Amino acid sequence: TDPALPYRVTVDNLSNWHAGGYQDFLHAKDRAERLKARHDEYFKQAQENPAGLASGALHFTTIGLCELMDDISLSNRSDKTDSDKICRVANTIARMSRHTLNIQESRDRLRAQGARFPPLH
Repeated sequence: TDPALPYRVTVDNLSNWHAGGYQDFLHAKDRAERLKARHDEYFKQAQENPAGLASGALHFTTIGLCELMDDISLSNRSDKTDSDKICRVANTIARMSRHTLNIQESRDRLRAQGARFPPLH
């Protein structure tokens, strides 16, 4: 090459890069694209339905926590899974679900009192 590279490029180097660092890059790129798409959709819905903002935030966070659980299980390439991390994330998801239910119950009570809300997405 012109100019010369500061290191030798070999088939093994390219294979190692393709199997390791490049796969990490693709995973990070895919995750960033998914997060951006979810972020854009969340804010679009929030603009259309401000009353659903809190519920949407909990939903968005719960999806992120589910992805975190998936990442924990995928990143641990051995047969042993880090059960402590999985339990902490699962407990957080349960709390998020409880908060979502509380929001819906509050909306139902207010609706029974005559308040009007646009539908949640």
